[in-house]
Amino acid sequence: IAALMDDLARKLHNCGRNGPLSFALSGLDIALWDIPGKPLYQLLGGGSPHPRSRLCEPVALWQRRSRRAQCGMRHGTRLCAHEITVSEVAAARNAIGADMPLMVDTNCPWSADEAIAMARAFAPYNLHWLEEPMWPPDDYAALARVRSAGVPIAVGENAGTPIDIEQLIDVAKVNFVQPGETKIGGMSEMQRLTALAAARGTKLAPHSPYFGPGLIATIHICAGFYCDLEASPFGDQVNATAGSMTVPQGPGAWA
Repeated sequence: IAALMDDLARKLHNCGRNGPLSFALSGLDIALWDIPGKPLYQLLGGGSPHPRSRLCEPVALWQRRSRRAQCGMRHGTRLCAHEITVSEVAAARNAIGADMPLMVDTNCPWSADEAIAMARAFAPYNLHWLEEPMWPPDDYAALARVRSAGVPIAVGENAGTPIDIEQLIDVAKVNFVQPGETKIGGMSEMQRLTALAAARGTKLAPHSPYFGPGLIATIHICAGFYCDLEASPFGDQVNATAGSMTVPQGPGAWA
């Protein structure tokens, strides 16, 4: 599959290396992985009823301590906040205590110098990561400067090609990369980038704000992922119960 997709990308490169073409090729790659008729996690080497991906750490979004018992999340509970002022981050840390990992997702608001200043201001609150802290998000040298400020950096949701992810790993040297499977070439590229990140000592956390096939594909990549959807097109299929999520089974059940 990887060889076929590389050949298609080469033939179609004049149409662009990212954007609509990348999304289309990613969707095709995801569909091709369904041909064997086996759940994706089995093709990746997993076999338990509630498989935990060997590709990346499970990342739980928008978990709150008050929901911990309800969701059955005994381990890995984290809070991802989109409030980005120092006072708001301080309040979040105070509310959740010292032990729960706190992530702050900023959505590219600052210049490199501003991001460095904010990273230093957040340092007392022990962030698990500072996500997408600067504009433009593909200024890899500037991201490396922000990374040197001492707060772990997570980026990658804005990356449109596998080369972008490689640059985030090798040039920006970020702590976490967050490729979106439906953007960067599907499962074939995600496998390759996962191996690259592991070899470089960079943690990989797939980025999945999706509500369709991309979400199901990512569940197979990162079993244990939890996202509290207000309304889910999949019913209870993607809900966590007793700390585990059942991975969809059978042909077509992940794409």
